[in-house]
Amino acid sequence: MGGMKFSIRDVLWLTLVAGILAGWWIDRRSHRKALDNNRKAVDEMRTEIELLQSLVAIGDSNAAQLKDSRRGLDLRKAEINELRQEIDKLRQELGRPEN
Repeated sequence: MGGMKFSIRDVLWLTLVAGILAGWWIDRRSHRKALDNNRKAVDEMRTEIELLQSLVAIGDSNAAQLKDSRRGLDLRKAEINELRQEIDKLRQELGRPEN
């Protein structure tokens, strides 16, 4: 029978190559897992950023509405003060005391 014969040197080389390949495969798998985890974290952060941007936009909108409301309120206060002054003038012209 003429089978293949391997020397100890051949077996050691084969063991070395198999060990290097196994180490490379394990390292690659851990890098892939870390990359997947990082992508997941980035996606979660993007979602959170979008939510925060929406909240900021709502806050800006509410701030603008509040500013407009305050401006309108200030105008109404000014109108009321003008009307009070006119009433006071008319009372003085008519000689009636203020209430």
